[in-house]
Amino acid sequence: MNGNDVELNGVGLETDRTISEPAQAIAEARAQEAIPCETASAPVSAHAAEAVKSDAPAPKAAPAQREAPKKAQPQKPAAKSHNSSKNAKGKEKKQDSLLADLASLLLRIGWIAFVIAVLLLVVCGVTVNSGNRMYPAFHDRDIVFYYRLAKDIKAGETVVFEAEHGQLLVGRVIAKEGDTVEIDERGLKINGYYQSEKYAQGDTVLFEGGIAFPVELKAGQYFVLCDDRSESSDSRTLGPINTDRIRGRVMLSLRQRDF
Repeated sequence: MNGNDVELNGVGLETDRTISEPAQAIAEARAQEAIPCETASAPVSAHAAEAVKSDAPAPKAAPAQREAPKKAQPQKPAAKSHNSSKNAKGKEKKQDSLLADLASLLLRIGWIAFVIAVLLLVVCGVTVNSGNRMYPAFHDRDIVFYYRLAKDIKAGETVVFEAEHGQLLVGRVIAKEGDTVEIDERGLKINGYYQSEKYAQGDTVLFEGGIAFPVELKAGQYFVLCDDRSESSDSRTLGPINTDRIRGRVMLSLRQRDF
């Protein structure tokens, strides 16, 4: 019985082997067909991936779409700040310019005032003629300018002299030092000769309480008369006028009605 079993087992094995050979062949064929899929689905190593990437052609970059140029938006805050600083600088420059102009104007006014003060106090003088004692050459209220530094005053020139109580009057020099003056019923006589005066208005007469004639003028003395000989405020009552009382020679006069 054991021997039969052995034989049967051997036959069975051979039968199984015989049956399994075609199945194995089919399995191998299917396995060969599945190899590419498995290979494709198998994970790729890092070196292999790098090799594939290096060998594979680089994909072409998609053409970039050209964007329309954008208009630059003005930076309002920055522009405003720039404008404000510019305006501030402009205002500062304008203020500096105004200050400079004001300083220059004040300096000019100061120089003009200084020059006028020197002219009026040292070189020239000004007074107002009072009355018509010098009519028609000078009228009442005429503004008279005179030269203080005049030295050699001649007969016939008009001068500003100091009368009583410091009053300034305008008169005409008739004679100077060394001359002899005399007045009588016929008129004015200088150094023995009667004078024909074209500028005199009226007759040259004497006044009560006046000086005695004839008068010989000493050094530094002048005999001064008014053109209107009816007036008494001159050397006929005041006497000879010393040099220190002569304020200056008249340069010009301004008539107030001309303003």
